[in-house]
Amino acid sequence: MYLRRMPSLTWANVLPGPEHKTYPCLRGQIIKAANTRCYIPFVAHLAELCNGGGHFCARRMQLAQAARDLNQLFDDQPMFLSAEGETQCAELVRTMLLSYSWLARHSMDRGVLWFNVVPKMHYCSHLPNQSKLVNPRCTRTYIEESLVGRAQVFFRTCLRGTYASTIQGTFLRKYLLGLQVQFSD
Repeated sequence: MYLRRMPSLTWANVLPGPEHKTYPCLRGQIIKAANTRCYIPFVAHLAELCNGGGHFCARRMQLAQAARDLNQLFDDQPMFLSAEGETQCAELVRTMLLSYSWLARHSMDRGVLWFNVVPKMHYCSHLPNQSKLVNPRCTRTYIEESLVGRAQVFFRTCLRGTYASTIQGTFLRKYLLGLQVQFSD
C-alpha cells in the first residue's frame, strides 16, 4: 500500500547543505506528510539492517520501530481507539520521544548534527491525549479532500465582502447550510 506513494528522493532532499554543518532533513517539493509516512516501514527496516550494535544503533532502531508500530496502530484501530490501543499509543510515543531525545543529545555530544529537536516533537507528545478523542488517522488531512480543506474554502468565500469580526458566524451558517443540502436527500 505504501510503496506506490513513495516519491523518488535524492541527496538534495536529505542533505540541504554541507555535511555536519546543517541537520539532515527531508526537504523539497515532494516532501509532504502523506509521503513521509510511507517511508516509516522502510526506515524501520533500514534501522534493523544497519544495526551495528551499541547504544546509538539500538536507540535508532528503537525509534524507527516505535514510529512504525505507532503508524500501524493508527491504521489498525477504528475511529475511536480501544483502551488497549490508547495505552499502546502512550507507550510508543514515550519510547519515540525518549529515543529521539537520547539520540539528539548523544549526537550533540559527538559534535554532529544528526537529530534536530523541533516543535513537532512537542506536538507528538500530545498524541496520546488526542488519540483518546479520535484516532489521529481519521484527522490526517489533505487539502480540498477533507474537512480542513472544505473549511478553508468556506472561510475564503466568507472573507469576500465580509468583515473579519463576523466571519465565524458567516462560515458556520454556510457550512450548516451545506450539510443540510448534502444530507437532505
